[in-house]
Parts: sequence; C-alpha cells; structure tokens
Amino acid sequence: MDVDLIREETPSCKKIIHFNNAGSSLMPDSVFKVILDYMKLENEIGGYELMEKEAKGISRIYQQVSNLIHCKEEEIALFENATRAWQSFVYGLELKKDDVILTTTSEYISNYLSLLHLKKEKGIQLITLEEDDFGQTCIDDFKKKCKEYKNKIKLLSLCHIPTSSGLINPEKDFGEICNEEGIFYFLDTTQSVGHLHLDVENIGCDALVGTGRKYLRGPRGTGFLYVRKNKQSEVHHSILDNLSATLIDPNRYEVNSSLKGLETWEKNYALILGIGKASEYATQLGTQNIENRCLELGNYFRERLQSLHKVTVQDPGKRKSALVTFSVEGMKSEVLSSQLKERKINTNWVPATRALLDFPKRKISDVVRASLHYFNTYQEIDQFIDELKGLIKG
Repeated sequence: MDVDLIREETPSCKKIIHFNNAGSSLMPDSVFKVILDYMKLENEIGGYELMEKEAKGISRIYQQVSNLIHCKEEEIALFENATRAWQSFVYGLELKKDDVILTTTSEYISNYLSLLHLKKEKGIQLITLEEDDFGQTCIDDFKKKCKEYKNKIKLLSLCHIPTSSGLINPEKDFGEICNEEGIFYFLDTTQSVGHLHLDVENIGCDALVGTGRKYLRGPRGTGFLYVRKNKQSEVHHSILDNLSATLIDPNRYEVNSSLKGLETWEKNYALILGIGKASEYATQLGTQNIENRCLELGNYFRERLQSLHKVTVQDPGKRKSALVTFSVEGMKSEVLSSQLKERKINTNWVPATRALLDFPKRKISDVVRASLHYFNTYQEIDQFIDELKGLIKG
C-alpha cells in the first residue's frame, strides 16, 4: 500500500491528524471530485436532465458496492444513511407476538431503539446475548439460546465492530450456526466496511448494513443494505412510494418486489455517486490490504497508550480493530477530546448514554474514541502520544 500516494490524494492529512474515522472519515480527492462535478453540472443543466444523462453511471453504483462485499448487484439497495437502511430491513420483517430477536450488548443505540419499538408494538421477545470472557458476544450463549428458543428465533442482529469499543465480534462463527439453525442473520458493518475485508459468502450473513461516511471514506448522507437473494422474499415493503409500487387504478397497486423497491424515488445522486466511487477506491486498494494496515496501526497505538501513566485502554475482545477507546484517570473524555482538537487532532468521545447496554456493566462513564485509518501514520501516533502526555501532566 502506497501510503504517501494515498495521503497526497487526501490533502487534509497535511493540516490535521484525523483519528475520527469511526465518526466521519476524510474523502479522497477522486470521491470529492465525483460529487462536486455532478452538483455543478446539475446546477447548469437541471436535476432531472442530468439524472437521465448519467443513468448508466448511476446504475453502476450498485455494482461498485456489490464488488466491495462480494455479492450480486441485485442484492444491494441504496439509502440516505445506514439507520434508514436498517429500518427498512427490520420493519419489513413479518414478525408476530412472541417471536424472538437476539441482539447484543454492543448493538448500536438506533438499532436497539427500533427493536424496543417492535417489542412494544408487536409483542416480540427481545433477548440480549451474554458476553464471553473476552467481552465479545458469547457464541456458547448463542448456542444455548438456539436450543432454548428452538424455532422461535426470527433474527440475530450482530454488531461487527461497536461504536463504543474496538472489539471485533467473531462474525463467521455466528454465520455457521445461523445457517445450521435456519436463523436470519443480520450483521451491522457500519464500522467495519472499508476497515476490514468483508465477504458475505465467507461470513454467512443473510443481510448487512453499511454507511458511506465512516471507514469507507465516502460522503455523509449515504448508506446501503445487502440482503441475500434467497432471503429477499422475507423482507417486505413497509412504506410505499412511486418507486416501490405502481398505481394501477385508484384502488389497486402493484409492489416492486426487488430489493431496490425498498428505496425511495427521490435521491441525492451526487452523494450516491460518491459512495460508489468510495467503494471502487477501497476495492482497488484491496480490502485485505486495508484491513492489515488498519489492524497494525491499531495494535501499535494501543501499545503506546498502555505505556502511559493514568491511561486505561478500554477495548474488550479477543481480536481488536483500529477503533481504539481509552480513558485517563481524573480527566473527562469530553474535555480531553476537545483539548486534542485544539491541537489539530480529531477524536471523539462516547458517554455512557450511548452505550447503556455495555458501559454500566463495565463501570465505564465515558471514553475517548480514537479511530485510525490506513492513511494515518506511525509518526502521527507518536505525535498524539506526546500531546497526550503533555495534557496529562498539565
């Protein structure tokens, strides 16, 4: 991987140290240019007119995204964010009273709220899987729940990398059991797409959701949903518009049964061209190369942090990502993150309110989240450590 070239293609690297890629990453020039060029031309010739002119390029986005995760083009739908993609999926499932959905302590808060709403509205059973000795979702507890709730489990919702810690859940192990048990397996890859190598056939998931703005290095306001072809009939259209259905007469309509029918007709085509280009960019770099580089940087960063007095690395998990969380004794994470930003170092912080299934059990009130990417360098990590030392002493 030519990191120097990648950094040349990401000019902001020269101005800031960006360790907030789990929030929103920096776009490569080629991605930004695709968006900007489309918006300029749209302003010149009109939105509908440009949409028609660029129809082939727009249709190619599905192929660009599908290449990224090794699926078929017809197994991808595009959305304005990952939460909308998740909602279209989960509210499209046919659920009835006492159906069981299994979730985890690392579930994203927006997803969990949707599941709680389904529990309230439909009377489903929402059960949270336990953690193993490493702090990751426990595969043995999952096996136990499969026996306990035989034929009642409708969905396993697994977060690949949580928003509040750097652990990587063992996605393939869960896929093997779900396939054996006939359980619909959903994987949230919002923090892992563009970060780790993802192959849906190898993982064995039936559906997954991803976002453009994070490690994929695409624009905000973009997301996608993958659903395996032979599972798409189980996901119904909960909301209709003139893309998802055709009005035949004033009293009849016909539903577009394809996965794309879950989308809405109106789209920001400049942005979805951006997620397509970002997917292509990551594929050309090689997602396994990206994963190797990210995990190496994450490991080095944790080693440096662990050598500091008063610093506690808070990441559980047997396998850890380039998303690193830590706390500093006697310092509020919000204040520390703000002080780092004043030094042109971008991080984020996570309060317990955004990790209510996880932090209280671990007696954590808040953490600083520093999320590294392949365009970051060892020199930037060393500079971060020097600045952190100064803040701790100060």
